[in-house]
Amino acid sequence: MEVFGSLSYEVKTPSAIDMNLIGPDGKLIMNMNGSKLTKKGTCQYNFHVKVTGYPQGIYHVILKAGTTQILDKEFTI
Repeated sequence: MEVFGSLSYEVKTPSAIDMNLIGPDGKLIMNMNGSKLTKKGTCQYNFHVKVTGYPQGIYHVILKAGTTQILDKEFTI
C-alpha cells in the first residue's frame, strides 16, 4: 500500500519541527526530530511512502515546533 499527500502548516517563529506518527491504538510508532530550523511562515511537506506491516486503522501525524503542537493530520490505512 502507498500513502501520499501534503501537509501544510504555519510556523510562527523559526523552529525545528518534530514529526510523530501515532497508531490506531494511540501509541507512538515513529518520531522524527527536526534538526534544521524552519523559517517563519507557511510550510508545505509533500510525501509518498510505501507502507507494509501496519494494521488498518486511523493514524495521526503530529507536528510540533518545540513543545507547541502545530498540526494533527488524520489519515486511514
